[in-house]
Amino acid sequence: MKRLGFFFIVILFLSGVSSCSDSIPKQTSDAGQDAGQDDDGGIDGGPDQQEIPCTLSQFEIADACDNGSFCVAWTYDCQGEELTCSYQIQACDDQDPCTRDYCDEIGKSCNHEPATDKLPEGTAEQAECANKIDDDCDGLIDMADPDCGTCTIDQDCDDQNPCTDDLCSDFACLFSPADGQPACDDGDACTMDDTCLDGVCQGLPLDNDGDGALAESCGGSDCQDGDPTITPLTPENQDSPGLCSDGIDNDCDQLVDSADSSCLQPICSPGGFCWLHPLPQGLTLNGSWSVAPNDIWVVGQQGTILRWDGANLIPSPSPTNSDLWAVWAADASRAWAVGDHGLVLEWNGSTWSASHPSGKDLRAIRGTSANDICAVGLDGGMIRFDGSKWSTLNSDTSQDLYSVEIDSLGNIWTASTGEDIRQWDGNQWTVFGSGTNAEVYAMWRVADDDIWLGGAWAIRARFDGMTWTDTDTSTSSVRTYLAFWANAGDQVWALQRYIGHSDFYFFNGLEWNKLGQIRDSSYKTIAGMGNDGIMAFGRYGLIARVDNTPTLTVLSSPMAPATQQAVIALSEQQVLCTNTTGQLMMFNGARFVQLPGAAAAKTVDISATAWNDVWLASEGGKIHHWNGEIISLVLDDFPYPFYSVWAASPSRVWVAAENKIVRYNGVRWSDVHFREDAAFMKIRGATASSSNAIQAAVDLWAVGSKIARFDGVWWTEVAMPAAVSQIVDLWIPSGQVPAQEVWALGIGDACPQSNDGKILRFADNSWQVIRAGLACENLSIHASSPDNVWVAAGRNLLQGSQSGWTEIEGLGPIIKDIYVLPDGQVYIVGESAMVATRKN
Repeated sequence: MKRLGFFFIVILFLSGVSSCSDSIPKQTSDAGQDAGQDDDGGIDGGPDQQEIPCTLSQFEIADACDNGSFCVAWTYDCQGEELTCSYQIQACDDQDPCTRDYCDEIGKSCNHEPATDKLPEGTAEQAECANKIDDDCDGLIDMADPDCGTCTIDQDCDDQNPCTDDLCSDFACLFSPADGQPACDDGDACTMDDTCLDGVCQGLPLDNDGDGALAESCGGSDCQDGDPTITPLTPENQDSPGLCSDGIDNDCDQLVDSADSSCLQPICSPGGFCWLHPLPQGLTLNGSWSVAPNDIWVVGQQGTILRWDGANLIPSPSPTNSDLWAVWAADASRAWAVGDHGLVLEWNGSTWSASHPSGKDLRAIRGTSANDICAVGLDGGMIRFDGSKWSTLNSDTSQDLYSVEIDSLGNIWTASTGEDIRQWDGNQWTVFGSGTNAEVYAMWRVADDDIWLGGAWAIRARFDGMTWTDTDTSTSSVRTYLAFWANAGDQVWALQRYIGHSDFYFFNGLEWNKLGQIRDSSYKTIAGMGNDGIMAFGRYGLIARVDNTPTLTVLSSPMAPATQQAVIALSEQQVLCTNTTGQLMMFNGARFVQLPGAAAAKTVDISATAWNDVWLASEGGKIHHWNGEIISLVLDDFPYPFYSVWAASPSRVWVAAENKIVRYNGVRWSDVHFREDAAFMKIRGATASSSNAIQAAVDLWAVGSKIARFDGVWWTEVAMPAAVSQIVDLWIPSGQVPAQEVWALGIGDACPQSNDGKILRFADNSWQVIRAGLACENLSIHASSPDNVWVAAGRNLLQGSQSGWTEIEGLGPIIKDIYVLPDGQVYIVGESAMVATRKN
């Protein structure tokens, strides 16, 4: 009713009361001119209770303006002769937002009732819960009002998370971590030992057997998560020989026992250097001969002679470093091998002896007994052994000969092409043709009337006792038969090379069947294993077994067929090296791992402050960086070729270029202006130990046609040693800043025509020649201390100090870089994808 009364008054005012509608003429008051008197008898400026503003009396004005409403207030104003009445609804505002204020016309009063229709204060996320106003007029302000809270009791705060303690405080839910609670499940089948941590249920990666390797079913590498002895962290290798003969894949690489390259015994040199990769060695294997399935001779690059015993390739001491191309054995105690420069090696059951009965490079050897052997080679070279001596035969050709056979009658078969197949009967040569004029590389006699011949253009010819017939009709210019092996006429194997891969074929007496295509064209020779298939050998020490299934099992572990250019060892478990294809590999103490990604060009140098902070300098003015996850290009297309990189910290990196030194400060690359006519080939330095790598002192040397030295502030030029035209490598003892001595390798003006390489030592501001007469190319130096300095010069290794030097036998390939750990462990890298070490 009170609210209806309020609206009634408003309607009354709007319909019956007119604001400023009553206008009445008025008179001017106080019109007297005397200075001290007022017209009504009062004194000017004093209280004037009887004065009225208009000609009407107050009663007349009230009668004219007052409409008789309590809830409508009126006022008046005189403008000239006009009386103006004004009206305003009485607000009755008590300044209390929690009351409803209205005027009661009937009761003639202002009323103030509590507000009952206001909206809730809000929720905790709304502004009304932080404006310090009782918005809903319930006597509670902001967060003290339950409307702004989320709870009234603890049970209102259940977040369904067992890893939190749920409490209601001041109408708000509080969730505090309940760490250590065991009763939780993170819902992930690939975790174990779930527990609460920081308010979240977390589990450890699934490792049921506790061997440190994640289960294979969960994306890990542990193939037997219930057996701690079977784990990729414990490789099958020669350090645990029992694991190489138990018939179990102990390291989860899907290779068992001798099929696992880790079980192969690394080949070592007499100087103590052993191959780390490839295993068991990386020199190319050119020729092979099988005496028995567990007795196969293999020969190859740089005088390599190995003997397969059914599980390992055992090195046989070789009297030569010339390349060997073929081997043949009469039995287990008599064997012969041939190679470059007319070399013939003979095995007497205990040692190899060398002779040079021919002046021409020899490429093939075959015999019928220890008393009848023939070898052929380049430019038509041919020699024959009668059991006591070698004699030169006239092959009646100047063409290169890569194959030879002797039949039961003593006739010699050889060929240069498919149209120049020759037979020597002891008196004369008879020439046969197969219909294909392609080079011949392989020949095998099954019987006098069953001889196979193969070569380029997919030539695969067969002799039936009368004529030669080409049996491969593909005539592809890119298919080449390289080798045969036969047990009988219905068991013939063939190796074919074809554009980037190798094919193995088997002849069953009726037809040839391809056994499989191997995406590797490196195989060069095969040898039989009786009825169990063949062994195959090739470039970079490649070894494989091919059975009749057919299944090919690679036994060796070759890396990419590329020269290893540079190496750095942070420890024996962190050996980093890079090659000409830009790949970055890390040896973890057990095996090599290829890190993801690759540099975009041939890598020439490497530097690292940690295993995940590795810098690579590449041809074409490129710098790449490995951050522990991926190799990324950080500097591209610099106008000068890069030759070397050295990092003191992630934010202090220097690069030596053709005519520049370039520096990285952690943000950007900039040129160091020293001398534009200096070609810097190597940059190396030493830092003083400091907790702040940025502020650590540095002694940096850049060498090449000039020598520049940086002390952390200034670059200065150091005089070149006498009779040295260029410094190609140097070593600075770590921790000495400034260095008290520097070791370097220099070359003189006589290079490369003569060995004018020199080992140099810088001390007391002068150079001293420590040793001269080194090769001019592929020089590298490193040391663990001034008393243990290592120098690689081509294939040669030197170890020494200021007082003297010792020559150490390497593994054969040209060495590109050398690195020595503080404990004296030495690592070398080079051609044939070689990474090798000499243990202390």
